[in-house]
Amino acid sequence: MSYSFCHPYQYELERFTPPEHQLTRADPIEPREISETPLIMVDRSEQINDLVEDLRQQSIIGVDLEVGV
Repeated sequence: MSYSFCHPYQYELERFTPPEHQLTRADPIEPREISETPLIMVDRSEQINDLVEDLRQQSIIGVDLEVGV
């Protein structure tokens, strides 16, 4: 017996067109040292608006969703 399944994002992938700036070759940028990178913990709801405003000014962001044990 043989099964055939579509990719779960087939619809989205078929309609996806990346922005031109994502198709332009660029030299990699080395990250700053961890000691030079500020850590801001958002642990109060009052900090969310500041976070959102900061994120809106960025063209690329990274998110770490690991849960510490």
